[in-house]
Amino acid sequence: MATVDADTGSTTVLTVEGEVDMLTVSGLRRRLGDAFNADPTHLIVDLSGVGFLGSHGLAALLDAQERAGLEDRGFAVVAKARAARRPIEISGLAEVLNLCEDLDQAQVAVYGARHPG
Repeated sequence: MATVDADTGSTTVLTVEGEVDMLTVSGLRRRLGDAFNADPTHLIVDLSGVGFLGSHGLAALLDAQERAGLEDRGFAVVAKARAARRPIEISGLAEVLNLCEDLDQAQVAVYGARHPG
């Protein structure tokens, strides 16, 4: 997990690797909680290193986005590789999650979502 300071606040990038399924989702949820507790202005979840994303992982991402909204934080998910992007798309969550193809696009998305204009 890396934190990048910017003029519009701090951005935490949570890098996720491996498989995210019912056996590993508790680790993801714990890391998401730690990231939120660090109190960043923006949170980006980078799934570039994910080889499998199951329904439990999708639920964790949806919960994280909901929390970000309640806490007025920018939130985005980076998923370019098919293993992570496809489950998000076929579940319909691509319409709900702030889904981006790379970190640059995600940073623009969280800054723009939180600071329109």
